Parts: sequence; C-alpha cells; structure tokens
Amino acid sequence: MIDYDKSNRSILLADAVAPHLRAGDSILDVGCGYAAYPKFQGTTLPRLLRDTLGDIHYHGIDNRTDVIAECRKTYPEDEWTVTDAGLFVPGKKYDAVFHLGFDRKDLSDAWKVHGNLLRAGLGPRVVLLEAGSPAGKSSRHLESFREVQAVYCERGYDVVCSGSYFWTYRVTQPARQWAILEAA
Repeated sequence: MIDYDKSNRSILLADAVAPHLRAGDSILDVGCGYAAYPKFQGTTLPRLLRDTLGDIHYHGIDNRTDVIAECRKTYPEDEWTVTDAGLFVPGKKYDAVFHLGFDRKDLSDAWKVHGNLLRAGLGPRVVLLEAGSPAGKSSRHLESFREVQAVYCERGYDVVCSGSYFWTYRVTQPARQWAILEAA
C-alpha cells in the first residue's frame, strides 16, 4: 500500500478554499471521485472542510455508480448523486461549486454544468477549479479548465487566488493548476 501523500491535493485545496467559505454553506462537487484513501483519485474535501468549518452541506456528483456507493459509505451524512454532470442542473443554488481533476472537453460533458448553472441563475458565490497535465507539458485538460474559468470571468467573477503544485501521488497528470473565483 502507498503511504499517505503529504502533498495531497485535498489538503492543499481545502486550505486554499476554506477562507472563502462559511459555516452552513452548500457545496456541489462536480465529478467528485472516490471519497477515501487509498484510492485518492477523488477528494477528502468533505471531511477536511467539515473539520475546518463545522456545518456544511456537501453534494457530490459522479457518473460512476461504484464511486458514489463508496462515497455514501464513507460520508453518509452527505448527499451523493449518480449523474452525468453535463446534464445536471440542480433545483437549488449552491454557495460553492468545486470541479477538480478537470476532464478534456472531448472526453466528458462535465464542464457543461458550469454554463448550465449560470444560465439557470444558480451561479455559486465561490468556484474552485483544478486541472492537471503531464509534467512540463500543456494539456487539453488545462485548456478546458481555462475555458471554464473564462466563462465565469465573463459573468463577473474574479479570480481571488490561484496556484500550482506537483502532486507526488502516482497520477498521469502530476503538474496541477488551481483557481478560486468569487462572484463580484
């Protein structure tokens, strides 16, 4: 088994986004992935944010039934939905939307959720985007990330902080970029 990765993106991103969130916020996590170590392809953000903020409402969506089943076991207090994110428009407004590990637009429709939310008047207060690429190379994942960031900026959102890091866990896209946007 692989040791816990001290540079885990969930820890870094939770530390970055927590100052922009409030206790009681509702969070939509697009393509949430697995919710627990050792799979680490997903996020431990529900636990980390709850430790920091206390009461939050966390809603993870993913198109994989096995992933959502594991998330429900790990975090039964949260809401989990099996759905195609590109078709998902919730009936309520979320305070924050997270989209980590961005897919290429030619591989997934998950990026469409952002335009769907904005068109429905359900744009969040805070957006956390994160994407990776092979070390030292550009990728279509990053291109999709930048396009979605631009969609929010065109709607009056400001990038309030951003950064990059190298994820030392065994992933094909270890060079990561992230941005937090807030509604103006």
